[in-house]
Amino acid sequence: MGYYNSFVVRIWTNEQGRSRGHIEHVGSRDSLVFLAPEAVIDFIYAHLAPPASGFEGEVWADEIGLSDDVPHD
Repeated sequence: MGYYNSFVVRIWTNEQGRSRGHIEHVGSRDSLVFLAPEAVIDFIYAHLAPPASGFEGEVWADEIGLSDDVPHD
């Protein structure tokens, strides 16, 4: 069975065009304040491990043979 991860990303840009941001991994609530966008990719990769045991997440439709019957957004 597959799993997914959710992240919240906020990016602020000032009048001079400088940006900074904040990313949070929803499941663990770990977060990072960043100045370089490359840091976001490293943060995401660090949080792509399988969930802890006892995970009761969403089941993907194609895993139970319903992919043709489920409408796609």
